[in-house]
Amino acid sequence: MNATIAFGRPFFASDFSASPGTSSEAGSVRRHLQELHQAFVDAESLHGAATREMQDAFLDCREENWDGYDASPVSDTTFLRAREFLSQILPRFPAPTASAAPGGSLVFEWFVSPRRRFLASIGEDERVAFAGVFGSDPIHGTTTFNRDIPPEIIQHLVRLFLS
Repeated sequence: MNATIAFGRPFFASDFSASPGTSSEAGSVRRHLQELHQAFVDAESLHGAATREMQDAFLDCREENWDGYDASPVSDTTFLRAREFLSQILPRFPAPTASAAPGGSLVFEWFVSPRRRFLASIGEDERVAFAGVFGSDPIHGTTTFNRDIPPEIIQHLVRLFLS
């Protein structure tokens, strides 16, 4: 049972207010409760499912040999890079599915049809491997992801969804 069902609204609702005589510690607790509330709201947002799926793939594949065939673990660094990549992609494009690859990377896939799909693989380093099929035109390559989504990735996603 969640807090909304139990109390009609979240028990840490953002309208919680402190009196003028409240200590700074109470103000800190109030801010923490507001942040917690916002985290719950964000987790249930339109993009929450994509974020949870990526987190689940990471948690399921953190150990060596997670697939029973000597797969490399997905590292914390890979997870953080993939999370940054996803946070920049979600406002611009439909949410991808997420999975782990045996080499230790996290993979995002956008699927329109069997002949129209695009994948991006995020690992520990700054390289992003990608592959796609656009009808009878397959593509693949690598690019660099530092702080911004590489233009090649954006171009391929635009092609996938707008052509």
